[in-house]
Amino acid sequence: MHTSVGDTLHSYTPPDDDGYYTTVEHHAFTFNHRYLLLEVESLEVHRLGEDARLLLETNCVPASEMDWRSKGTAAGLTRKAAGTSFRHLRELGIIVSERDFHETKHENVANDMPESSDYVFMVNVAQICNLRCAYCYTHEGHFDFEDTKSRKMTPEIAARIARFAVRQFPRARTLCFHFYGGEPLIGFPAIRGLVEETKRNKKRNCNFEFAITTNGTLLTKEIADFMDEHGFTVFLSIDGPESVHNKFRVFPSGRGSYDLVRRNYDYLTTKRNIRLIGSSVIRSGWTLPQAEQFLTEIGVDQYKAERVRVEECNPLGLMPEEHEKYVKDLDTLFDIYVEAVRGNTKPLDYRLTAKILQIWTKTKRSHFCPAGERMFGVTADGEIYPCSLHAGRRESFLGTLEGGIDIAKMFEFRKRISADGQETCRTCWNRNLCGGGCSAMTNRFGHEECDVLKRKSEIAVAIYDEISHDDELKFLNLVSPKTYAAVGAIRLETDESEGNRTWPIR
Repeated sequence: MHTSVGDTLHSYTPPDDDGYYTTVEHHAFTFNHRYLLLEVESLEVHRLGEDARLLLETNCVPASEMDWRSKGTAAGLTRKAAGTSFRHLRELGIIVSERDFHETKHENVANDMPESSDYVFMVNVAQICNLRCAYCYTHEGHFDFEDTKSRKMTPEIAARIARFAVRQFPRARTLCFHFYGGEPLIGFPAIRGLVEETKRNKKRNCNFEFAITTNGTLLTKEIADFMDEHGFTVFLSIDGPESVHNKFRVFPSGRGSYDLVRRNYDYLTTKRNIRLIGSSVIRSGWTLPQAEQFLTEIGVDQYKAERVRVEECNPLGLMPEEHEKYVKDLDTLFDIYVEAVRGNTKPLDYRLTAKILQIWTKTKRSHFCPAGERMFGVTADGEIYPCSLHAGRRESFLGTLEGGIDIAKMFEFRKRISADGQETCRTCWNRNLCGGGCSAMTNRFGHEECDVLKRKSEIAVAIYDEISHDDELKFLNLVSPKTYAAVGAIRLETDESEGNRTWPIR
C-alpha cells in the first residue's frame, strides 16, 4: 500500500522501552519537488514531507528516540514537529527498533521457476553483417569468437533448434524465437526453416512467437509478407532522419542506408500483423528527446532509444557532459508514462514498465533478465549460450543442440550474474529493481551504466507514486492482455531490451 507522511495515525504504539532505533534500508530522493523514499527490501514507496526529510537526513542511527528528536530540533524542527515526524516514520516502518531491524527478512520471489512458462531462443542465423556501423559492439555479428570466419546458419540447424526447444521445455506456455545477427536477413532461409518446423511441432497449450532485430536493408516484399503471415515483432534500427542515420549506418562502400531502410520501414507499416519497434542509438549530436520525437512521428508501435555502447577509448562514446545530459533527459519518461497510463494506453517507450510493475506488486528481481534460465542464445553452428550477446565467451558456454544444456553450468552462470553474486551489487539500493544489470553488457563494459539504471528506477518510483495516488488499477494498462488472461497474475522477471511480443509484460 502506498503511504504519505501526514496520514492520520491509527496503529502507532509507543515502545515499551527506550531502545535504539535505526532505519530500514532505503533510498530517498527528490523528483518534481517531491521527496520520495523507496524501501529497498519491501519495495514500499512513501511520499514524505519536509519535516520527515529533515529528520531522516540527521543520520543519527542507531539512536534512542530522545536522540532522534534532539537531532531533529538541531536540524531546524520544532520539538513537536520532531516528535510527530518520528512517530509517523515509526508507523510507516521506516524507523524501526534495532531488534525489529535484525529480525526482518524478505524473500525474493521473482525467479521461482513455474511449471509452465515462456521461453526465448535468440537465434544467430547470420553472424555476419552487410553494414559497417561505426558503433557496433557485436563485431559485425562475430561477437567474442576468436576466429573471424563468416558464420551462416543452415535451414537444417534452424529446424533442429525448433525441435530442441519443444523437447527441452515440454511444458512451455510460449516459445519465442528471436532472430539475431549480425544481420539476420542474410540467413532468411534459416529463418523460414525454423518457422516452418514449428508448424510440424505443434504441441498442446504452447504458442510459438517470432521476433527479429534487423537493420532493414535486406527486407523484400516476400520477406515482409512472410513476417506478416506469422505475426513477427520487428525491431528495426532507424537512428533518425537521413542526416543522423547515414552518419554511422553505412555500407562497406561508405554509402548511407537511410533511403533503403525508410522505404522498407514504410512497407512494414502496411502490415497489420507485424508489431514494429523502432530502435535509435543516442550519441554525440543526437539526444534522447530528439530520438523520441522522431520515432513517435514515424509511427512505430513502440520504441527504444538507448545511448551508444562503446569501449571507453572510442571517440564515438558520449562525453561526460553528454552522458550527464542523457541521464537528465531520461526524466522525459515520467511524462510519457503518466500520460499513457492515465489515458489507458501503453507508453511507446517500454523500458520502465517492468520496474513499475515490480513496485506495484512488490516483486523483487534477483537477476536482470532470464538469460540462462528461460532465455538462451544459439549460434550459427548450434552452440548454446545464455543469450546471443554472450556468444563466443567460453565462460558462458552452456552446451550444444546435440548434447543439450549443461544444468550445472546453467546454475553456475545464474549464480554468477545475480545481484547477490556480484560484489558491487550486494549493497546497492537498486539491486532488487535492477537485478545486477545486463550480464552481457557488464561483462563487456563493466558496471559503467549504473547511474543510468539507478535513474530509471527513480523515475519508475516517481511514476508509481504519481499514478497510485489516483488509481492503482491504472497499472493494469501496463499488463499485456495475453498475460492477464492466461495466468490471472503478473509475472515480472523481464528483459528491458525486448518489446511486448517477446515478453508477456511491458
